[in-house]
Amino acid sequence: MANLSCNDREQSSQGWYSRGLALSQMGWYEAAISCLDRALVSHADDFEMWHYRGYLLGKLGRYDAAIASYQHTVQLNGSNAKAWYNYAQALTKLGRHAAAIAHYEKAIALTPHNPKPWYQHGKALSRLGRHHEAIYSLEKAVAIQSDHYKAWGYRGQVLGKLGCFEEAVTSVEQAIKHQPDDVNLWNFRAFGLWKLEKHPEALESLETALTLAPKNFQALCTQGIVLGSLGRLGEARSSFDRALAIEPDDLCALYNQTIVLRKLSRLEAALNYLDHAIAMHPNSFKIWVLRGLILWELGRVEAAIQNLDRALLLQTDHPKVWQYRGHVLDSLHRHDEAIGSYLKALMIEPYNHEGWVSLGVALQTAGYYSDAIVSFDKALGIAPDNATVFYQEARCYARQNNREWALEHLRRAIALQPDYRDEAEHDRAFEDLHQTLEFQRLLAIAPPF
Repeated sequence: MANLSCNDREQSSQGWYSRGLALSQMGWYEAAISCLDRALVSHADDFEMWHYRGYLLGKLGRYDAAIASYQHTVQLNGSNAKAWYNYAQALTKLGRHAAAIAHYEKAIALTPHNPKPWYQHGKALSRLGRHHEAIYSLEKAVAIQSDHYKAWGYRGQVLGKLGCFEEAVTSVEQAIKHQPDDVNLWNFRAFGLWKLEKHPEALESLETALTLAPKNFQALCTQGIVLGSLGRLGEARSSFDRALAIEPDDLCALYNQTIVLRKLSRLEAALNYLDHAIAMHPNSFKIWVLRGLILWELGRVEAAIQNLDRALLLQTDHPKVWQYRGHVLDSLHRHDEAIGSYLKALMIEPYNHEGWVSLGVALQTAGYYSDAIVSFDKALGIAPDNATVFYQEARCYARQNNREWALEHLRRAIALQPDYRDEAEHDRAFEDLHQTLEFQRLLAIAPPF
């Protein structure tokens, strides 16, 4: 048997290199690297040895060391496109996408008709949120190699991130044409169709995916989401059950299963899933928010506030959660605290119509009628035809004994939503107006004899 160890001191540099190649082909990468290190002692200017050493280090997941080898490689021979490409790949593995992009561009400049660096360049750009540039690179890849199904598929994903779902589905369908047995492509297609509200087609795509891979976690999750959107909650729950049997700690599946259970009014069961989700993902903002809302619906209001506060520790600038917190405090009649929460929300999102309405209602309930009117006016400045806001403002004016403005705002509310006639007739805020002719005419009530 040939001696493949790296202990023979009489071996030549080329011999060490050859031995390293043989060892690497058998998967003995550490031993192969030791042989290459011996070869490089006397041939430190051999760029091929440095390149292969970097490749083997990458195989072992030692990307920092691989990068150091690739640096030697490109210093010795900057015209080797494959070295620049592998260098970029190692940088990508470490999440250093900006540097990787520059190195892919070196490879592209040297071999512009090679689709691989264009494809990887597009992926790296997308990871940095540079989606339009990514599309260009991915289109270059498929222009060079029309059956590059990975580039077609990734192009579809990027188009989806841009909200271009029609084009995204078309791109994924091109990928499927060349690789019809790829379950992920069928799943991507289903997701795009769901976004386009083409639910039957999305479910057909998922059936294909699950025929190819009956235990594909992602396809089961997507199936649950689509079925939930259709109101087929029992089936959606079953899909998430199957997904969670495969990956019981997955945040997306746990979250969506909770949403389904909430719609089914199975709040305690939903809470159990959320407790597990928090144990696995304690820093998940959306889990704490959803848990707070479900606790509120269960009447555990103090616990609900604590959960929303925990969410706000993770993400302080989320206006919707400040608004939820205000609603919960309002339900406890802690209106001054609720007002503080609504103001926080509006500091973050000042043009939110619902935020001004919520603030106005809280101010009105707390008896701050002038401030409530200011808040309602802000809401009307954003959405001028909101009957509810006119009605609430009419109530404030009535509480201030401003009959003229109370009647004017009530008139506008009824013009926009005639149902407010019945509500106003039984609303104690308008008690002092009941006997006035103007109020009776507005509500078309027969005057008393």
